[in-house]
Amino acid sequence: MHARFIASALAALAAGAALANEEDPTSGSVWVTTGFVSKHTSQQHAPVQGWNENNVGIGIEYVFTGNWLIEGGAYRNSVYKTSHYAQAVWSPDLVTWSSGDWTFRLGTALGVVDGYPRMGGGGYFPTLLPVASAQWRRVGVNLTYVPSIAGNVAGAVALQAKFRFL
Repeated sequence: MHARFIASALAALAAGAALANEEDPTSGSVWVTTGFVSKHTSQQHAPVQGWNENNVGIGIEYVFTGNWLIEGGAYRNSVYKTSHYAQAVWSPDLVTWSSGDWTFRLGTALGVVDGYPRMGGGGYFPTLLPVASAQWRRVGVNLTYVPSIAGNVAGAVALQAKFRFL
């Protein structure tokens, strides 16, 4: 299953390279992402040892244009299981600001994630999340909010670092 996930991600990157907009300086860029540092909004449904809020992992982002990117990766989730994710992120021009070497974006991520026993029995399930990002030259951060889902998920705020590779 994970081999198909990786193959699909590589195919998406290849397709992205073909579709990249040469007029957009961020188009075609590749970022390596870390896992997450998270803070949960409640202790409801927490494991006996509490939430894992140091979600070690690695991922990759590929920027099609200043408005669209795809990303995927793996991390140790809040319930001490390994999660894999893939998502597309859209940041409309209306909520993208640039000043000198700085870029700030607000967007929406649509994707899938696995590894949470209370959601989809631990298998993949769909996600729709708000995302904010800030970038300065070759470094940046992504901030997202995971809403609470009654009976299944306690909400959390997650921060992720990223480094431009290409």
